Amino acid sequence: MSNETGRPAAIDDEIDVRQLLHTLWLQRKVICVMALVSAAVGLGMAQLSTKYVSEAVLQMPQKKELSDSKKEQVEGMQVPIISAANYKRYESVLLTGANLAKFLQRNSQASPDSLALLEPLTLNPVGLREAIRPEFSFTDKDQKALGVKSAAIDPGAMVGLRLSIDSANPTQGAPLFLLADYVRDTILRVDMETAIYDGCLQSQTQAQTLRVEQLKDEFKFSQEERRAKTLRGLVSLTPGSQDSRQVVTVDKGSERFLSPSAQLNASEITMSELRLAQVNRERDRIASALKQAY
Repeated sequence: MSNETGRPAAIDDEIDVRQLLHTLWLQRKVICVMALVSAAVGLGMAQLSTKYVSEAVLQMPQKKELSDSKKEQVEGMQVPIISAANYKRYESVLLTGANLAKFLQRNSQASPDSLALLEPLTLNPVGLREAIRPEFSFTDKDQKALGVKSAAIDPGAMVGLRLSIDSANPTQGAPLFLLADYVRDTILRVDMETAIYDGCLQSQTQAQTLRVEQLKDEFKFSQEERRAKTLRGLVSLTPGSQDSRQVVTVDKGSERFLSPSAQLNASEITMSELRLAQVNRERDRIASALKQAY
């Protein structure tokens, strides 16, 4: 727009502060209400989004940290020593929601709040994986970055499991203790099932070995019995075969040149030893069968 002289008209863009303040003063109630509502919404969202996180590292025994007596105790009792190499066989059981659900059912006397926090993890594989994570020691790269170098630190070694629980209210770590009990219980169960399975296979193998040896001795006993029967006939038919002199042979296979009476005595002794071995072997077989059934 231009005036009659052809020059552009001046635009009035000034702000009247008094008029603006007057308008704000008139709308002061609406502004206060909106400010209070916004503050309340912000506070509520902050409270709802606030989480209390409980974390801990459940350390596992390491072989290098044990004395000689402790090592003997660990090897004898088969205390679980988890490393990065054998963690996989525990991981599949630990991170199965059904196993956690069974554990919570067995521990129904635990704190209701702890049970309420852990029960959703039975149906949330991702949450369960976040709650139980392997914890590793410094790697070579970490040691160089932090300027720490120690021969006592095994790079990449698994030192334990990091347990983490999120909650809307403070829990004093109670659900964390229950989760640690689940981890220990699961690890011991896995090791015990493995030991029982190995023991069962060992008992089966031992029973089969004893049965094979028993069959071999039964066949050998039948042969000696027939041999003794033949020798008894020879002793009864051969005059002077009842020779009480002892003959010592050195060469193997020369026993056939002994008198029938001496051979009969050797055969009787052999059959007696076979009977005793069969009795001992049968006892071992019964013990192995009872162990396998147990």
